[in-house]
Amino acid sequence: MDGGPDRIATAQSPAHIVPGPDNNVVQSFDGRYLAYWRGRVVFESAGLKIKRFKCERDAREYLALCDALGKRA
Repeated sequence: MDGGPDRIATAQSPAHIVPGPDNNVVQSFDGRYLAYWRGRVVFESAGLKIKRFKCERDAREYLALCDALGKRA
């Protein structure tokens, strides 16, 4: 990996684990957070850009909503 702008932090810790199967929150290089729901990165509604969250709590709440609905919100 070249360390360019698309690089994301991949270190996992219990603090990043979200309830639900294969849900995860990872901090990216720019300090924002990426959410993985059921093992797949969450995209914006158009499906063209990765959805980024300003804080980890927002990403976790989004994943909890997706779990409650049974689909991506």
